[in-house]
Order: sequence, then C-alpha cells, then structure tokens
Amino acid sequence: MEAKRVFIAFKIDLQPELLQQVQRLKQELQQERIRWVSKEKQHLTIRFLGNLSANQLAEVKAVLSRVASHTKSFSFQLGGLAYFRHRGIPSVIFLGVQTDEILVELAKKLRTELENAGIESSKKFNPHLTLGRLKRPNKVEYFEATMEKLGKTAIQNVIADELILYESHLSPSGSEYHVLGKYTLS
Repeated sequence: MEAKRVFIAFKIDLQPELLQQVQRLKQELQQERIRWVSKEKQHLTIRFLGNLSANQLAEVKAVLSRVASHTKSFSFQLGGLAYFRHRGIPSVIFLGVQTDEILVELAKKLRTELENAGIESSKKFNPHLTLGRLKRPNKVEYFEATMEKLGKTAIQNVIADELILYESHLSPSGSEYHVLGKYTLS
C-alpha cells in the first residue's frame, strides 16, 4: 500500500454573513489569479502529518480515538481577513482564528501523542481558515488596500466537536480531500 498524505482538521461551514463578505472579496479581487478554496473544502488544520504508511495511519487513528474520547467539545471564534506572505509577496488569503486556549492545548496534545507514537507532525500551529492562494498579485498596492478595506468581518462562533482525518491528493486543479475517519469529541 502506498503512503497517504494526511492531516487532522475541523470542518468549517461559514455562516451566510461571512460567506457574503468572502464573496465581496472575490469580486473585488477578480482580476487576480487566485485559486479559491470551495466552501465544501474549508477546514481548520490542527496537524499536518505528511505521507504516512498503513502502519503509521493505524497509529494516528488510535491516537485520534484516544484524544477525542478525553477532549470535551468547545468553541472558538473565526473572523477577520488577512494574508500570509511568502518571500515578501502576498500568497495565502485567510480568515483568522481568535486563538482559544483549548484549541492550542488540543494541537499540543495531538503533537505530543503523535510523537509518542513515532509520528512526526507540523511543529508550528498557526490556526487560520485558508480562503485562497495566489501566485503573485497583479497590483500589490491594490491587493493590500482591498484587504485593508475588507479586513474587518463578522465574527463566527465555531463549535469544535469532531476531529477529521483527511487524505489529501494534490493535482494541478487543486487539492482533493477524502475523509479517512471522524472522531467525535466527548
């Protein structure tokens, strides 16, 4: 069996008010080459695990079952448009997460448990909801001004009650995600 490229995440469904604000952003930036994430694929990554063998995948599933059964569901807030830069150039548009202590602790606990099981995961946890990826803005000043103008958004309360283990297939048209398991928080 070949390795699977996997990550652990919460599925996110944006509420209508935030969806409208994202739609407005898309209209304002329609001249840019942005690969927008469809609403069906929106998620908040907790841990990226990379390529795993079947044995490693079984270990991850055991860790997720254990951690989920000892973690109570919680909520966090999502809102505020921003972007990451890569080599000084805007590259990823996202909605921010009002970092919640419980969310950060869950990410740490998963990292520790995975490491104890011999599974490496992403080191840094920077919670955000990716909305789109861009190669290089046509007009950096216009892009930055638009992001500044539309940066304040509604705040959405998100109930975190189910961890999802996803497999990711990369393709020229974007990533495809397949659910490998769902783990309900207690």
